[in-house]
Amino acid sequence: MKIIIQNLPPSSPLLREERKVFAVNRSMKRLLPFILIILTVFILVNFLLFTGQINEYRPETSDPSLVYKEACMECHGGNGEGNGLLYPDLSQELLSEEAVYNIVRNGKLFMPSFPQIPESTLNKLALYVSNKKFKNE
Repeated sequence: MKIIIQNLPPSSPLLREERKVFAVNRSMKRLLPFILIILTVFILVNFLLFTGQINEYRPETSDPSLVYKEACMECHGGNGEGNGLLYPDLSQELLSEEAVYNIVRNGKLFMPSFPQIPESTLNKLALYVSNKKFKNE
């Protein structure tokens, strides 16, 4: 094919078509890194959002204020003010005791689950957070 193309005059329609194909292939090579970056980000976001994160924290106390300080304060802050865009401001959230219980037990988006917290301690923590008692300390 190259021999035939080399012998064609520059104004030949076949040669013009070959140049168009070459130009398309070259532009696709330029887009390839961007496509790979977008694909990588998409896979990473899906992994973070839809894979269960489990925190192995085991409280040594049933005192909800200590459990909050040990397990929650790093992300949600001492007064529940949140920490950036990923961690919600608990002082402004209207969460029921049941909602807090379910979120802590099962996790949600970037919030890991805490399956190791005993039932009675988790009930106390859910009441503590839903009543925003962390703000009084």
